[in-house]
Amino acid sequence: MGVTNHQSFKENAAQERLILEAAKDYAIFTTDLQRRVISWNAGAENLFGYTKAEMLGQLADILYVPEDRPDVPEREAEQAQTEGRAETERWHLCRDGSRIYGSGVITPLRDDTGTVVGLVKIVRDLTRQKQAEKALAASEEKFRTLFNLIDEGVSTFEVIVDEQGKAVNIRYLENNAAVKKILGIELTVGKTAREVIPELEEHWIEAIGNVARTGEPTRTEYRVESLDKWISAYFLRVGDPDNRNVVAVYADIIDRKRQEANLAFLAEVSLDLGGLTNIDETMNVLGAKIGAYFR
Repeated sequence: MGVTNHQSFKENAAQERLILEAAKDYAIFTTDLQRRVISWNAGAENLFGYTKAEMLGQLADILYVPEDRPDVPEREAEQAQTEGRAETERWHLCRDGSRIYGSGVITPLRDDTGTVVGLVKIVRDLTRQKQAEKALAASEEKFRTLFNLIDEGVSTFEVIVDEQGKAVNIRYLENNAAVKKILGIELTVGKTAREVIPELEEHWIEAIGNVARTGEPTRTEYRVESLDKWISAYFLRVGDPDNRNVVAVYADIIDRKRQEANLAFLAEVSLDLGGLTNIDETMNVLGAKIGAYFR
């Protein structure tokens, strides 16, 4: 019976070693309680660049970046022993001096009696994911800077519909810094248009709702009576159509509208005065036109 158990133990141990060696996507190694390496699989060689011969007997602390070495290795080892595991996600140092970002876990290594005799560490390489996250964060920061520097107002809305699918309101999801300057009011994120601008004209809701429903972008100019503004707006659906999110890019065009009105007024006055030869009559007509224009 004892021979059979011993043979079974040896076979299980051999199988476990084969499994560890085959797990090349993971760095798996064990250390004694002084954190000296006592086993090192092929995945660890691939990830860190050290051969098994180079690592056996070495302090596993050399895999930590210099700024972490003074306290992190000991702290993680103590946590694994006292709590049963220590989850870790941090930068590690490779043989060639490069750094890899690894996620893993450290657990106690026990003998047949259950006594802790060492530690097992499993590390998975997340460097590409970390670099992608960093690049995305940098890209988002650039976008955020541009988003808040441009002169045009940019808002993202969620279109709220009734049971028939008709747009009845919009909820503000995001606004850049120019929005308040252009509209003269704060479009508070999370609030609806009906809450912020109770007098908002229905055609604005309809226009935005139509873009969310059809996916067809539209450009329009409206006088927003409730804000006493002339606004040029471009609406574009973004993301999953089921979310009914619309981005609006808008500008205050009151100066252009005033200029257009002035030019139209001058053209009309020129036409009316063209046939007049009497100074008094001319002045009377001109005075009436000006009075009507500025009334």
